[in-house]
Amino acid sequence: MILNDMASALSFLHASDIVHCDIQLMNILFHPVRGAVLANFGMSFELGSNPIGNGLPWYLPPEFLEPADAPGTATDMWALGVVMLWALGKIPMPESTKHWVAEHVRPTGSTTRATNKKAEHRMEDWLAIVRAGNHELQEEGGEITGLIDGLVREEKQERIDAAKLMEELAKCNLKD
Repeated sequence: MILNDMASALSFLHASDIVHCDIQLMNILFHPVRGAVLANFGMSFELGSNPIGNGLPWYLPPEFLEPADAPGTATDMWALGVVMLWALGKIPMPESTKHWVAEHVRPTGSTTRATNKKAEHRMEDWLAIVRAGNHELQEEGGEITGLIDGLVREEKQERIDAAKLMEELAKCNLKD
């Protein structure tokens, strides 16, 4: 199961104080026997150091709209929640929706205020799609709906961490 395999990978990374910082559909490889494997560690960084980049905009959490907030393990968990909402058919493929440049949300150079506002609005529109997809999933119910909800909590301190996610998944009666 994708969720279990990714929870395991992120639990290992986060316990080692590593943030992947690029959880997205293209970075999760799947094999019918081996299961899901996390790939592409080019943006990963050690907690306490400066991140290399932001990852793709559709996988960024709401706190990215706050200029002083640095990515961390909760960033990875939000992105996993976006992946799972897509895998469960609750949101469109992220990369197929309107694009914006993450760096335009947090301009550091010559980005104009108009470009910044446009990027912020597109991100807010996408976050509304994620929220609606999560709401639809919660209304349907099911064994993992609470876990998915825990991944896409608005406040990063309220998001489930990878170790807790693994613990909770172990209690579920899920078939592969």
